[in-house]
Amino acid sequence: MPTPTFEEIDAAFAKLDAAKHQATLKQLTASGASPSSIIGNICPIYKSVRPFLQAAANLPFIPQAWRTGIATFISAMDLLCP
Repeated sequence: MPTPTFEEIDAAFAKLDAAKHQATLKQLTASGASPSSIIGNICPIYKSVRPFLQAAANLPFIPQAWRTGIATFISAMDLLCP
């Protein structure tokens, strides 16, 4: 998994409207929304955070078990959010 550049990570976070997503997720939680309806709202957030997670999974000073966990999480989320 290639490590994204700072510019790629920054551009991905710049696209994230965190306040909007936080409000939407809060409303969904309060209304007792189903997990499937929440997934559709999590995917845009994940796609913005994914480059950062990729970079973290490649940092040599992070313990290998942590990097493996991050990489596994990325793989699982990629299946949910193609």
